[in-house]
Amino acid sequence: MVAPTSGQAAARKLRTVSSDITLIPVWSPNGAWIAYQAPDGDLHLVAPDGAQDRDVGKFDTAAVAFSPDSQRLYGITSTPGHNYLVELEIASRAQRRIGDLGADFTPQTAATPSLRFTLTPDGQSLTFNTARRNQSLWMMRHFDPPPSGIARLRALLHLP
Repeated sequence: MVAPTSGQAAARKLRTVSSDITLIPVWSPNGAWIAYQAPDGDLHLVAPDGAQDRDVGKFDTAAVAFSPDSQRLYGITSTPGHNYLVELEIASRAQRRIGDLGADFTPQTAATPSLRFTLTPDGQSLTFNTARRNQSLWMMRHFDPPPSGIARLRALLHLP
């Protein structure tokens, strides 16, 4: 939906997407396109008036950010042990891997959908939420668990 910031007009529906889509729509810096994820999973660009819609293909990322010139989209693809910064050239639909961010920087947020990538105006830095996962395994020795509910009931009733 597109809603005027004046609050003086009703929001206008551009497209219907599936409720399980998690990519937040992003407006291009030049104002020509809004990136969104279609129900088939493809990334699309729709004109703000809804008159044009371009399918730019699969772009396996949780969020996108436009380049300052609105000609490219950036995202992060994740595989076991790696997170890659990737670029999608809109005109050709060509994708290329820019760099490996390592395993510790998987885009993540507690609320879904709320993940957003933001590119600085000079196009030199990308910000995103991440969480470091740390798990520990503990072993208790000499643990004497309380009797189960059935065992307690048997004991109360003096049953064998």
